[in-house]
Amino acid sequence: MRTHYFILLSLLFLSLSSLVASDIVSDLTVIKKPNDAHVKEIANFAMAEHYKQSGEKLELKSIVKVTMTKFDVNEDEYDLRMTTLYGPFKKSIEAVVREKTSRFTSSFG
Repeated sequence: MRTHYFILLSLLFLSLSSLVASDIVSDLTVIKKPNDAHVKEIANFAMAEHYKQSGEKLELKSIVKVTMTKFDVNEDEYDLRMTTLYGPFKKSIEAVVREKTSRFTSSFG
């Protein structure tokens, strides 16, 4: 009887570990062309989300650095560092945008 429980617990552990492993980072890439059209689209999405969350209207001045982490075939996460204008003032912001099959979600740090 104990052997059955051990096998059952082992199978449960294996299935849980495979679920956890699916969210482990598989590839980290520094984007060498931060002014690429797709990166600009992601940055503009991040700016729009920032405005929705904070009410602070920022103008994108430049994309300083972008790294992309590939989690899955259909899921990438972009970490963007951007220089923006808030009226006459420069402001540096960082945004994390997760792209899932052409849908974006974001968070700000």
